[in-house]
Amino acid sequence: MTLRLTGDANDYAGKGLSGGRIIIRPSLEATFASEENIIAGNVIGYGATSGEIFVSGVVGNVVACVTPARRSCRSTGDHACEYMTGGVVVILGAVGRNLAAGMSGGTLYLYDPDQSVYDHLSAGVYEIDPLEYEDDERVRGCSPGSSKRPTRGAPSRFW
Repeated sequence: MTLRLTGDANDYAGKGLSGGRIIIRPSLEATFASEENIIAGNVIGYGATSGEIFVSGVVGNVVACVTPARRSCRSTGDHACEYMTGGVVVILGAVGRNLAAGMSGGTLYLYDPDQSVYDHLSAGVYEIDPLEYEDDERVRGCSPGSSKRPTRGAPSRFW
């Protein structure tokens, strides 16, 4: 099942998702830039066990908490990937404080043009590696300003 929401979502969108896909995007008539405005509330995908959530905009706090499902969003508030146990999260913009607090599994891909990921991580031990040129090439179409090709040997903007 695919649920397509055009507009804003409240807190707990996708709570307990156990399959399927949720797509949240602003209205075509929206007068704001979705990558700069919150279009989905707090605690997105809490407790999801499978499925996918795609949000074309900023989400509130505590996105992808305790979940092995897949998520994608433009940017997040505080506590993104808190206590995440599995799955994949792609964040294509700014993140708040306490990123990946208690994260024990899963993969976080983060677009970080300012190279500031370390300023937002919670205290803990993490393996953080920039994506290699070949990986960067595959994901560049998903990133803001994606028309510019990555340069071999240049610092990656994806982690």
